[in-house]
Amino acid sequence: MVSIPRITLNDGTSIPQFGLGVYHVPAEDTAALVRTALDMGYRHVDTAQGYGNEAGVGQGLRDAGLPGWSWPTVETRPPACAPSTSYACSVSHAR
Repeated sequence: MVSIPRITLNDGTSIPQFGLGVYHVPAEDTAALVRTALDMGYRHVDTAQGYGNEAGVGQGLRDAGLPGWSWPTVETRPPACAPSTSYACSVSHAR
């Protein structure tokens, strides 16, 4: 697995410097792409509800089977999700 540098944000938290963007990725290809990226070491998925493929992002996250302590940074949230629950809520909405 590749080690990806992290960037420290203004509030002191950090995110991976490199991420997988899924804008324009067809919905039917998203889960496999996300799973492959996570298997390769990516831990940052840049997505948005407007891309129409968030279900595939959630499926790819579940399929990767990462332990909770290594959950990736996911930059999206369905309208029903609070900001602090983006990952778990996105995964649950992808069912």
